Amino acid sequence: MKEPTTKSSQAGGNTMQPTNRKTLATLLVLILSAGIVACGEQKSAEEMGKKVDETMTDAGNAIEDTAEDVSNKVDETMTDAGNAIEDAAEDVGDKVDEAVTDTGNAIEDKCEEMKESMNAEDPDC
Repeated sequence: MKEPTTKSSQAGGNTMQPTNRKTLATLLVLILSAGIVACGEQKSAEEMGKKVDETMTDAGNAIEDTAEDVSNKVDETMTDAGNAIEDAAEDVGDKVDEAVTDTGNAIEDKCEEMKESMNAEDPDC
């Protein structure tokens, strides 16, 4: 759902999209979790560095997964839109074909009526 535009977002305020907020929230939770784990236990700087690296890798993977999901959804939406346009164009083409056939038949009928009223030898048009 698109958030309404406000004066603060127009004036350079909070313009972050909901997807970006979810990603940022995920990152924040992962980083804070690593910090809590690191503070709760006395570990060497090397072990804490490994934990931070692991957390950052997990955060990067979460971002990649989110980006892939968004990309897939965009592709799916574009395909659906293309199919809908193609279907609508086919419907219009069918209606035009039908109208042309009906018009041709109506002209032929009027032509035959005129020939009959004039007692023409060949009533076909």
